[in-house]
Amino acid sequence: MLFLIVRLLIWNQFDFAVLLETGDDKYYIDVAKNIANYGTHISGDLYSVRAPGYPFFLASLLKLNIEINAINIYIIQSLILFLTYLLSFFIIQKTRARAAVLFFLILCLSPFDAIYNGRVLSENLLTPLILTSTVLLLFSYKSKLFGYILPGILLGFVTLVKDIFLLLPILIAIYMLFNKTNLKYIVIFLIAYSSAVSPWIIRNASLPSDNFVGISKGIFWTNLWAGTWLRDDLAYSSAAKRGFIEKNEIELFVKKRQNMSLEQEFFRDQALNNLIHKPFQVIGNWAYRVPKMWIGTRTDLFKMRFETRSLFWYISKLFYFGTNLVIILLFLALVTVGIIKKDRAAYLPLVFILYLLFIYMPFYNIETRYSQPVFSVMLLYIALSGFINKDIIKNAKSLFNSKSQ
Repeated sequence: MLFLIVRLLIWNQFDFAVLLETGDDKYYIDVAKNIANYGTHISGDLYSVRAPGYPFFLASLLKLNIEINAINIYIIQSLILFLTYLLSFFIIQKTRARAAVLFFLILCLSPFDAIYNGRVLSENLLTPLILTSTVLLLFSYKSKLFGYILPGILLGFVTLVKDIFLLLPILIAIYMLFNKTNLKYIVIFLIAYSSAVSPWIIRNASLPSDNFVGISKGIFWTNLWAGTWLRDDLAYSSAAKRGFIEKNEIELFVKKRQNMSLEQEFFRDQALNNLIHKPFQVIGNWAYRVPKMWIGTRTDLFKMRFETRSLFWYISKLFYFGTNLVIILLFLALVTVGIIKKDRAAYLPLVFILYLLFIYMPFYNIETRYSQPVFSVMLLYIALSGFINKDIIKNAKSLFNSKSQ
């Protein structure tokens, strides 16, 4: 019921339909239509600009004659997430019943995934896949199938949805070594992961044209180049003011960016030039942007039904900003205490958080969107830490009982 109430409130607060044919939403829908109509993952003349997982998900909806519109996407993606919440609850409940109930309640009350469910963005698949993988790794490690094979396959799907996660299993394997996991099971986990991603890599390597080895060709060098100079302002005039491009080159860069998927060599040279000749400025820019990926309202990519800068708009923004900040600060405090106490459950969420923090640091990363896939992992550890059900609730009960006597 809480899950449904939150989603009804979010639906009434945000206008998801207005952004359906814009930005990344449009790319994913267009590629999905190409898959459904022609059986080919292609965008323009390129066979794999981005990872294929989310377009194939959308294509499966089209094949089922489900129209990709705001209400359908909102309902389906919300349903997938709710089933993930239920699955996580039943897995955790076997060993941590109270924590499972608390975690389920927190997830149902959290507005942020509900907001993302209204957009056609890959985060809507990443979140359930990452959460399920984390829960299985933490609570099913005694089972070869559910503790290693299935998480490996799921993390393979994560990479196929967004290939920035390509190296994550290596860090998880290190985490397993740290926990003294049998080497045989670590190998099984890595084989399962490789078996999930390798067919797509083989497909890309054997393309008749545009062939390469990897998940997607993407716009790696464009994003890396932008990451060398970007702080707050996306305008190229900002890069010129700070000495990263010449003022008379702004028009050239604008034109190059319009066809950035075909101009990767140009942006590679620019990125490497900045890294070689301005290393300290670049590192300073990387460090400056880190908070922007985590701290904010998590609503900047969405259109509220309230008039912009009205009283209700400001109240909503303040609520989301405050809620997000409290959750992040609470997670950081609790995971620090957990590490000090050598709590096994603290290490794995930290692996996911640190991986995203460092892997995105050199790239365009000024949107909280990029940390959204691991937001539920932070909520997981908040529930598992015992802070709420052991400290807050028990202290509140003690206080109530002392007053009633």
